[in-house]
Amino acid sequence: MEFGGQTLRLLPEKAIFHEASSTLLVADMHLGKEFSFQSRGIPVPQLYSEYDLSIIEKLNKAWGFERVIVLGDLIHDEFSLPKAFVQKIGCWLDAKNFEVVLVAGNHDRHLKKKNPQWRLSVRSLGDLSGIHLVHDQPAADFEGYSIGGHLHPVFELKNRVDRLIFPCFWLKGRHLTLPSFGSLTGGEKIRPSGKDGVWIVHNGKTQLIN
Repeated sequence: MEFGGQTLRLLPEKAIFHEASSTLLVADMHLGKEFSFQSRGIPVPQLYSEYDLSIIEKLNKAWGFERVIVLGDLIHDEFSLPKAFVQKIGCWLDAKNFEVVLVAGNHDRHLKKKNPQWRLSVRSLGDLSGIHLVHDQPAADFEGYSIGGHLHPVFELKNRVDRLIFPCFWLKGRHLTLPSFGSLTGGEKIRPSGKDGVWIVHNGKTQLIN
């Protein structure tokens, strides 16, 4: 899609690739969410976060990007992360041939302070060739183009018998919201207007439906 004077690829892996700056955008990874469930006595397997990291590896092989910008909520609950998992993320960051930048979200308040050894650049805002990068929504008086996350948007298709729910990219005005990248995250059903753009992610494809 063309957005803010830039060409963006909306990938079915729930990410955006900006070839001009060799940058991959993802939002709401919520790494370690399984450990948060486990700390509350809910038996959730521990493979979700490792799977999500492997998808980024797959995308890097496909597109060869030099930078990943995470639009908030890199981790889910900093207080429930086991030491071994903290070390695993640190080793993953150290081993990468690309830079990882975090636009801090509401789950990332003390992330860098608690894990200063991580090779991770943390910012409150970001920029992609003039496009404003945020976690949630831009300031009310902002008039440019922006990209964010936080909402975990999903879109429902239904008839009298069945309904299907898909993660989606949602363009409302000049703000584009990414679907949640994390495979263990929920979603918020959106109700777009006729002027909005909605691209659902389904069966390895990204499809414009609104």
